[in-house]
Amino acid sequence: MPTRHRPDWKGTLQNHKFSLGVASQSEVILPQKWLSPAELKLRRSYLSDKRQLNFLLGRVAAKRSVAALGEKLPAAKACLVPGVFGQPTWTNTAWETSITHSSTLAFAVSAPAALPLTVDLETLDDSSIKRAQALSKRLAPAEKNLFTGNPSAFLGLWSAKECLGKMLRTGISVSPGVLEVAAVKSHGAAREITFASFPQFKVSQWEFGGWLFSLLTPKESTIPGELVAWLGGQLLR
Repeated sequence: MPTRHRPDWKGTLQNHKFSLGVASQSEVILPQKWLSPAELKLRRSYLSDKRQLNFLLGRVAAKRSVAALGEKLPAAKACLVPGVFGQPTWTNTAWETSITHSSTLAFAVSAPAALPLTVDLETLDDSSIKRAQALSKRLAPAEKNLFTGNPSAFLGLWSAKECLGKMLRTGISVSPGVLEVAAVKSHGAAREITFASFPQFKVSQWEFGGWLFSLLTPKESTIPGELVAWLGGQLLR
């Protein structure tokens, strides 16, 4: 079984550098070490311990990802605030970053604006799958035919939509047709999802233990095998 190794990974897609970072609830993380004053204030505004933890883990993962790309700004001075649609937006670095958190883990992917990348992480449990199935009324008829009889793949559909919504910076609250899935293909252990209105993107998905991980990239990009191995090391434990 893979073991968890370094909390960041970096590589290249379409001649652009990109990186991922991860943070876990099992770590001892001091908020003052990782969060800027503005982020500390925002974290305190959340009333639940879970929401505060998710916020902290997401920021740690994001700052690890940009540090892997060579960002020299100390973590407590790098500031990531919610944008108009709640999307993470740096106030003092040039990177674009997407964050996801689920249960005890958070991941972030960072890249230059020329390389649009987003991530989503879901737990493969009954409650997540039932929540995804309850949203079936928002699907186009063609989408329903893509996922019959496969509960985890159905959750994957919504995870892919989450990734596209993050790329558009609107979330999934837009008209259902905007996020419509066109096709689902299996490539070994991976699933590839493409979109009707945005054929220039794809979402690659992997299931690791009780987790579903989704990564949106330009359609013509090839996911490095080393990245998949790194993900397995974080999620299989």
